[in-house]
Amino acid sequence: MATTYVDYPQVAEVVTSTQSTDGSEVEVDGYVIPVLLTSADVASLLAAYDQADAGSPDANTAREIARAVLDALKSYTGS
Repeated sequence: MATTYVDYPQVAEVVTSTQSTDGSEVEVDGYVIPVLLTSADVASLLAAYDQADAGSPDANTAREIARAVLDALKSYTGS
């Protein structure tokens, strides 16, 4: 499991043009939430991740990262 942090002061609502994960250009009206993973965790995270496996990463790792993102979004929006 990774140690996951969010840079709360950098969370922002934006409208921006960017690339999606498939490389296509998209315009997004949404939120930027900087997620920080320790350098020590990166190698083990990548070694355990299989992009072709829908069950990867493991549930605990995915939940920890998702909760960090959702906690930041909840804090930013006041919801």
